[in-house]
Amino acid sequence: MKKFITIIFLLLICSCTKKSNYDYTIKTIIEENTNTVIAINYPITNIVKINKELKKYVNNTYDTFLKNYNTISYLDKKHELNIDYTYYNLDNHYISTILFKHISSTDQSLVLNEVFNYVYDIKKQKQIKFTDILEDDEKDYIKSLICNLLVDKYSSSIDISKIANIDYENLNFSFSGEYVNIYFEGKSIANNNNILEINIPLTYFEKLQNLNIKKNIENVTNYIEPNINYIDIEKPVVALTFDDGPSKYTKEILETLKQNNSNATFFVLGNKIDDYSDTIIEMYNMGNEIGNHSYNHRWLTKLSEEEQREQIDKTQDVIKKYIGTSPIYLRPTYGSVNSKLRKNTNLEIILWNVDTKDWKYKKVDTIINNALKNVKDGSIILMHDTYQRTSEAVKILVPQLIKDGYQLVTISELKEVQKIKNKLNEKR
Repeated sequence: MKKFITIIFLLLICSCTKKSNYDYTIKTIIEENTNTVIAINYPITNIVKINKELKKYVNNTYDTFLKNYNTISYLDKKHELNIDYTYYNLDNHYISTILFKHISSTDQSLVLNEVFNYVYDIKKQKQIKFTDILEDDEKDYIKSLICNLLVDKYSSSIDISKIANIDYENLNFSFSGEYVNIYFEGKSIANNNNILEINIPLTYFEKLQNLNIKKNIENVTNYIEPNINYIDIEKPVVALTFDDGPSKYTKEILETLKQNNSNATFFVLGNKIDDYSDTIIEMYNMGNEIGNHSYNHRWLTKLSEEEQREQIDKTQDVIKKYIGTSPIYLRPTYGSVNSKLRKNTNLEIILWNVDTKDWKYKKVDTIINNALKNVKDGSIILMHDTYQRTSEAVKILVPQLIKDGYQLVTISELKEVQKIKNKLNEKR
């Protein structure tokens, strides 16, 4: 008689106020080279002018970084490039995008943080500067307010003499919710390489007062019937895992899994979840598992304990906001683990033993073969739901694995099956 285990997921649906923004997607570039690691996330909008400037900045940064640091002279240490973003559409009047660039070396002899912003006036169809949102009679007041906020928040680190020389025309700024956020590179007004940020309510700006400002509403969580998975413990199991998402390709992968009555584990980046909240909710409600892959793909083992916790905890919180529970698994960025990271998190660290190398190879057949030639009972397969080629590979790989006798399960299900098999083997 066949033995089955029943995996029950108590699923939660969140009635969330922030829906996915359909006027942009997120472009993701994740690479690990001989001397460099690269993680870039930035928005691709439906406005050509914005895309052109963002892509130009990213490409120039990427090319310069590789030219400078992926060379034989840096064989003794690696360098990291990380580009993160914020995006906000303010009442279909302004689109603000801002990119945060971080470059550093393993020994921290180099630390560089820079900001690039692009604020676009949809009605006038042009980029605007900070002074464009100021009326003439409020310019002096706002400038004075900025100086006071900087002194109040960063009094111990800023150079007061440099504040007088602030270039207000070219300030880096963005919109978010009810605020205008203003950013300064530490090297310009302080004695560090950090990014300094202050926030001024939109209502302080006369030109912004009549815009429809989004208000935050508490999430409402409702219980629905459990989703039940039946797993035959006499059959081999494998766990498909996907890193670096969600993305515009994730729903295609979810649909393939659903059509084949299979589940997977998605190790997500926290900075993408608000923008793909409906995908996260659908992912969870279908019985898939969600894991933590840091907030914006910083190289975790290189960070301080405080920075590690921030990367992990921010992601835990934003996931819980939408599905009502937090992950129990962490997949470290670049698969890099050290004792500091293990001691600094209570999440179980999950790596992999089958690498499809879908981030490296663009041919679907190559990705599929990399999985099939190494898979066995209990395998954890690494993929990335940020590429169309991965979605196409999954459409072939999943049915083939099932045809070969495998059951596709989550990490938790895999562990539970292995635990039961070990107990049965002990009794024999």
